[in-house]
Amino acid sequence: MRAADLLTILTNPPQNKEYQGIFLLIKNQKRPVTKIEVTPKNELVLHFNQPKNGLTMKEILVELMMNREKNIYYQLDAEIIPLYGIKETGTELMI
Repeated sequence: MRAADLLTILTNPPQNKEYQGIFLLIKNQKRPVTKIEVTPKNELVLHFNQPKNGLTMKEILVELMMNREKNIYYQLDAEIIPLYGIKETGTELMI
């Protein structure tokens, strides 16, 4: 998934409600996006570090706007995985 695609989903929700965040669901625990990083390979990587506070939707939207053309990946432990889609759960988006 490209950053522009996720940006479109976030700015045009199907049920006209504002999303509260992007989360990674691991063992029935939600982890918020805590960092967005651009790698030397020009990839956008979402990080979900447990002890940190999540990014606000404004911060997420700004990062996506600044990096529209990049492909999105997310980091799970030490592995970087391509993001192919997301699931809407109420006002939250789950990976």
